[in-house]
Amino acid sequence: IVKALASGGDELRQYARQIEGDLRVVERESIGDYVQESENLANLHMQIRGCDEILGSMETSLGTFQRELGKVSREIQGLQERATGLSVRAANRTHVEAGLSSYIDGAAVSPQLIHAVTESEVNESYVEFLIELRRKCDFVETDAARAVLSTATMAPVLENLRVKATERIRVFLLTKIAALGRPKTNFQIIQQSVLLKLRNLAAFLLQHAPEVYEEVAGRYVETMGRIYLHHIKAHLRHFARCQLDLVTSSDTIVQAEDTTAPASPAVSVAALFSSAAPSPSSFTLAGMSSMLGLSPGSPAVPSAGARSRDSALTVGGR
Repeated sequence: IVKALASGGDELRQYARQIEGDLRVVERESIGDYVQESENLANLHMQIRGCDEILGSMETSLGTFQRELGKVSREIQGLQERATGLSVRAANRTHVEAGLSSYIDGAAVSPQLIHAVTESEVNESYVEFLIELRRKCDFVETDAARAVLSTATMAPVLENLRVKATERIRVFLLTKIAALGRPKTNFQIIQQSVLLKLRNLAAFLLQHAPEVYEEVAGRYVETMGRIYLHHIKAHLRHFARCQLDLVTSSDTIVQAEDTTAPASPAVSVAALFSSAAPSPSSFTLAGMSSMLGLSPGSPAVPSAGARSRDSALTVGGR
């Protein structure tokens, strides 16, 4: 093998020189191509540097964007914490507002209510303000309202309004009750159109001023008692004018010898309605029209003029 290599050494050297020559040719051609493409290579180099700069700026921008995203993430987290806190505060506020609203609605006294209770006319509209005042007075008496410190400030105001309303209601009712006893007054109209419609006034007095209620109720009972007593007396006087002499000495079958004997006393009004049966010897009202010869259309009771001429309507031709 060594001998073969030694014998072929000339050929190898020749082959190496050939290859080296080929390399030089290729090198010169490459250098020529490089020289020809040098401008393009320079442009490519510039483009590569530009791309490198752009990528660097993009890297910087992405880094800045990443940092900004981190800030935004922290801000979002902070907003979420704030939203959670606000939600809790809103729930607490809603709970407090519900209790405070009910308390304000129950205890607060508006200027309109004060003016209405103290200055408005006592009528059906006044009852609405009175119901509102009654509700507020009941509210401040509850344990929940007493636990609030501001109730101590509102309670005297409501008490003053209650006293003022009680005074005005008392004067109004006593005036209306006094009007019942006036002559020629239709007390039923006042009862139905005024007192019955404004019965809440008496209910307010019964709950918040029992002593005034007793005074007004006593005055009403006293006034109506006088009215009914007057009407009863008037009816009794009317019935007294209509009393009849059922039997006199001239109506008896056997005449007494002493014609100057006094006539039997007239029957009272109470005797007219008594359940005792009349005496068998006296005439009754049954068949009176046939005995007097009156027609069905004729009046059974004489007129006032006829009664004035006769002292009494008696039986048997009188």
